[in-house]
Amino acid sequence: MSGSATPALMRETIESIRDRFVADDERIVLFTTFNFVPGFFETNVLPLLTGESAEDLKNNPQVRYGLNEELRRLRCLVVCDQSTQPPAKGDLRYGLLPVGLPNGRFHPKLMLMAGTLRETGKPGMWLAVGSGNLSLSGWAINREVIGAVPVCLQHAEAMLPLLQWLLAKANDQLRGRDVKEEGGVRAILGDLAARLGDRAWLQPEMDGVPSLHLALPWHRQRSLIAALASQRRWQRATIISPYWGQVDSLVRELGVKECRFVPSLAAGQFRFPLTSLGEQKNWKRSFASFGDDRYTHAKVLLLEDGDKSALLCVGSANFTGAALGDPASSGFANIEAVLKYELPAVPRQWRKLQVLDESRLEEAEGAEEQAPPLPPFEVSLFYDWQRRQFDGVLTIGRREPVSNVVLHVAGMVIPLDGTPGEPVVLSCECTCRQPVRSFSVNWTDGGRKRAVFHGLVIQVNAEDDQLLYQPRPRLDDVLGFLRSLNPAQSADEVRRRSLLDGEAGGDGDEDEREPSFDYFGLFQAAWKLREFYSKQDVVKLAAIAFDGSSRHSMTTLYRAIVLQPDQTDEQRIARFVQLCEVRDLLDWLRARNVGPTADSAMADIGREIAGLTPVIGRMLQESPSFRDMFGNVPAQGRIDAFIGWFQREFSNRGAVHGR
Repeated sequence: MSGSATPALMRETIESIRDRFVADDERIVLFTTFNFVPGFFETNVLPLLTGESAEDLKNNPQVRYGLNEELRRLRCLVVCDQSTQPPAKGDLRYGLLPVGLPNGRFHPKLMLMAGTLRETGKPGMWLAVGSGNLSLSGWAINREVIGAVPVCLQHAEAMLPLLQWLLAKANDQLRGRDVKEEGGVRAILGDLAARLGDRAWLQPEMDGVPSLHLALPWHRQRSLIAALASQRRWQRATIISPYWGQVDSLVRELGVKECRFVPSLAAGQFRFPLTSLGEQKNWKRSFASFGDDRYTHAKVLLLEDGDKSALLCVGSANFTGAALGDPASSGFANIEAVLKYELPAVPRQWRKLQVLDESRLEEAEGAEEQAPPLPPFEVSLFYDWQRRQFDGVLTIGRREPVSNVVLHVAGMVIPLDGTPGEPVVLSCECTCRQPVRSFSVNWTDGGRKRAVFHGLVIQVNAEDDQLLYQPRPRLDDVLGFLRSLNPAQSADEVRRRSLLDGEAGGDGDEDEREPSFDYFGLFQAAWKLREFYSKQDVVKLAAIAFDGSSRHSMTTLYRAIVLQPDQTDEQRIARFVQLCEVRDLLDWLRARNVGPTADSAMADIGREIAGLTPVIGRMLQESPSFRDMFGNVPAQGRIDAFIGWFQREFSNRGAVHGR
């Protein structure tokens, strides 16, 4: 366990955990936090996890694309409290899940990492629990505290209910739909839960390893403070916390004879609810400080039994009823996480506290973390890139009257008034070229005042270039690269050359190019792809052919085609020809028992061609040359036969090329 002797404490702890794992193997990382600042996280924490430098991340798209490639092997998820209304995430590959409680805050600050342990070569997990949020203040300014521990059976049993609850919340937000959400949120939670339930991933129990305690309002039988005190009679308590509430009742529950409080210094004042203590008949109080002007955000509970033993509890829980009290009696309860160390004596750093005179205290008993009010409804909204529509649900709570509820998203204004307790389902079509990442809900509260809540849009069924994880492929560039393929080279060699040659496209913000009508180049590229795929290991071929991050894949070729405009007849003809060629390539692969992955947009290619077929038929019917051949009003059978012949020619030519 580490106290914040240095502002780099959080960074150093995460680095030490990162270095325990094999970097080239898959890792899964879960962060939970109350406040979340995406800009700080993306430029400081994510590069730290991959071991990359992020100095030029903001202004260099290629650095961002490279980091996104690293984040394929390091799957990361951040869970935060939705009431803080976090800003939208940027264009980096990780999951973000804001969650809320009807009468509390999602307040734990922990990191769980799973992967291959460097020392043993075996699977394992490490856990860090502390007080710092994923923000500049939490990582570089405040005085914080954090502990790290290899995950044993006790930690796994404590963590599992939290992960199961988070997985249920993620499913509820997506209304249980079988979609591919950005960041693989549900897959990460499910995989971590499976590892926590598998003893092969857990370390053997060891002496001196701290125990993990979570405050889960729906799950706990007693208050968190009772669980931490371990039903022992302690003589003295030292409590460090920036926020205070129900102090007298919590101290009585500890049953100590003496209590020393260490409040935080903010704007030159130590803030503490002194008048709320009332008469103290069974215990005496004192106050202490760290002797400097650094803001203390650490949360520590130190219990002493003379010189015999001590308990040191560090984590996210402020000394308030919402964090430590009995949820059945307080009515307001947070989710919290605390590590408890059993020690033979009090650590030296906690003996150095300086005496603080009560005259320096300013009366204060404020809300936890000064968070905004809890919204009087639950709301989730996601954008489906395949269906091109927003879907969502809003359920108004019963705590207070709410009226005139209006959703604002992508320039649309949608009324959402409903009956309390009954979900209002939203579904509206909208074609988005860039990710719409946030929405707002305005409403009138019981006091006839207008209020606003800002939420985040979940992206589902999106391709990497749509989320700007990688540049949008341009057909001319893709075809040029495919025509240069050397079938004798391995897939790894071709991939390395692809990266050295530069990405196919720009940074996602460039103007559209003119569409490509180079049919000979398309046919030549398809022939080269067949030759290249023919030389690959059949077992690995699906991964090569449908890897959206490579320039020699079917997925990239398909994306380059459908990203071109199809507004004119000439453009629609080009798309029809190009998609028919891609479908022929797919049929060629399927004949070798290689098909697109279940979540690939290419599964809809037949539907797209079918949608274009009547358009092509109309153009044939209106073509003077076609009319000269088949009459002034060509029969539909003639049109269908001609289109069928045209499509068969692709297959016949592909069969010749595939020999």
